[in-house]
Amino acid sequence: MDTRLNKNRNTLLALIAFLFAVAIFGDVSSFVEGFVNGFNDAIG
Repeated sequence: MDTRLNKNRNTLLALIAFLFAVAIFGDVSSFVEGFVNGFNDAIG
């Protein structure tokens, strides 16, 4: 339970940081690539 909660928190933090990066750079291709990478990391 603890590990699962921690993983969710880390995923949320990564998503927030990623959204900030997108807001700064505004690059759609980077957005898609980052989303796919983040999704794969969340699954793995």
